Amino acid sequence: MKLKQARRRRKRKQWEVAKHCNISTRFYQYIESGESIPPVKLAIRICRYLEVSPLYIDEWADDTPESDDDALETDDKLKDTTQEPERKKPGRKRRTAASATTENNDSAPADPQAKNDSTE
Repeated sequence: MKLKQARRRRKRKQWEVAKHCNISTRFYQYIESGESIPPVKLAIRICRYLEVSPLYIDEWADDTPESDDDALETDDKLKDTTQEPERKKPGRKRRTAASATTENNDSAPADPQAKNDSTE
């Protein structure tokens, strides 16, 4: 069933559906003509207002293949075109307070007593 048929069956105008759904009339016209596909929540809101299931709206019909073999073939084609080589993401070293202290004081002795002994 076309969205337009569902709207006419409920005797509603485009602007009424748009107003109920808080969208512009022009956007609703794009949806009704099939130029735009609404987000899921909006599609559900429209269908509740028109008292029709979103599953029956032709503009939003699922374009899946007829047989399982076709579906598998299509899925394989999609995998081939969407796979990218795996890249390692550069890791970020975590700095702790201790590592920051040792990095800043590389020339300083590790033993605080040794520092005191050298200054006397």
